[in-house]
Amino acid sequence: MDFAEFKEAVYRRFGLYLDGYKEPQLKRRIDSLMALLQVPDYGAYLNLLARDGQQWQRFIDKITINVSEFFRN
Repeated sequence: MDFAEFKEAVYRRFGLYLDGYKEPQLKRRIDSLMALLQVPDYGAYLNLLARDGQQWQRFIDKITINVSEFFRN
């Protein structure tokens, strides 16, 4: 499974659309998580995300940008 197939599978399985992200940055973040977990490929990582809620949350936390609405001045 290549990266484009992984993004499509995440959308089909979880409803999370990843095409709105800058691909090099998104790929770098996902690849770093996979390396840390010693997951060999995107197919194996998708299976891990599907069966482990903690890893799914870690994935979401890694790829999303948290925006603060707090006014700073």
